[in-house]
Amino acid sequence: MKKKLISVLLAVLLLLSCMSASISAFATTRPIQLDVKVTNILDGAGDMNWYTFTPVASGTYSFLSYNVPASEAYLFVKEKDPETGKKVYKQLEFSNSDPNYQENGHNILQFCLTYYLEKGVTYYYAAGWSFDYTIDKATAMTVMLRCDEYYEKIVESIELSCPAVLSAYVDGNWAKDPSGLYSYFYYDISKIIANMKITVNYADGRTSTVIGKDQIDGYDILFKHTQSENHWYPQETPEYTANTLTIKIADASVDFDVPIKINAMYAVTGTIVDTNGDPVENARILNNATNSLITTTDSNGSYYFATNSGQLSITISGESVLSRQVLMTIGSQQSGNDFAPIEVVNLDYVNDGTINAKDLVHIIKNFSGSELESKQQDFNEYINFDKSDYPSLSLTAQ
Repeated sequence: MKKKLISVLLAVLLLLSCMSASISAFATTRPIQLDVKVTNILDGAGDMNWYTFTPVASGTYSFLSYNVPASEAYLFVKEKDPETGKKVYKQLEFSNSDPNYQENGHNILQFCLTYYLEKGVTYYYAAGWSFDYTIDKATAMTVMLRCDEYYEKIVESIELSCPAVLSAYVDGNWAKDPSGLYSYFYYDISKIIANMKITVNYADGRTSTVIGKDQIDGYDILFKHTQSENHWYPQETPEYTANTLTIKIADASVDFDVPIKINAMYAVTGTIVDTNGDPVENARILNNATNSLITTTDSNGSYYFATNSGQLSITISGESVLSRQVLMTIGSQQSGNDFAPIEVVNLDYVNDGTINAKDLVHIIKNFSGSELESKQQDFNEYINFDKSDYPSLSLTAQ
């Protein structure tokens, strides 16, 4: 038997064809924003979460769930009871599954509650499981509210300007594509958003301007950008495909071409090896100036990245790698810069910054045969070694 708010009160509401009934909301009522997925633990009212929303424009809105277990939702408004004079909840709509789940990218058991909402009216959504889900009451539910259609034109146009410019291979970090095989540079656009001047020209003739905000006149400003293995290339390169940031406000949107400044770039290659000369896989190379990841080594211990000429201070780190700082001098060779192998001590298994007895215990527990003997010999050579024991290392291209 469902332990739901609806088991008694909403059953009555359904039978009475949406007549007003008093409901006590035992759960926390949270405000919800458009187009933002929200995840919360089910926290009361018969395993239901409550959300409140007051639209700034009339239109058709959809309330959706994003969970595997079957879920359902209810929509209410508060109205004054003519007999008692008290405000009570009136049910407007119910949904226990999404008939258009494929269009919404859903599982068939998810809900999509669609209803016309009026500007300025406060609505209450309740979301929970559509069956007794007492096995794990701590299970979280993810929901989102979207506007499918505004019933009046709100924004006539959006004007954008931004003095900020991203620097290639500086304002962001290196990332891997979904396959984990290829690296690309993921740009951090927060500098653009923080400096962006947005002017909204409304259909009724009003005009408003904000700088570095995520709301304007109560409307959420949505910044949409897709960065993946399809790298945001600088405009000066042949691979350029437009560095697009889409800004959406109410029923209007506009694209902004993000400027990326690039100087001459030069390839940097080399390898990271351990004290036996064996390659170190997944070693991380960090830019000390920006404290950001540049790249990681492959299964051969090899690395590749592109950067400007001049000096570059880096730190080599990684699982069991005792971190080491290196100063590189990048030359302006068209053929690129190939550096000698960088040697690191790869015995810090407990990651405490020094080679000690804890690492020896790890070696004894996890290695055997000739590999165990080799690791023990390495340990004996580097016992009590820490990163300050590395000799300073300044490299120029070979």
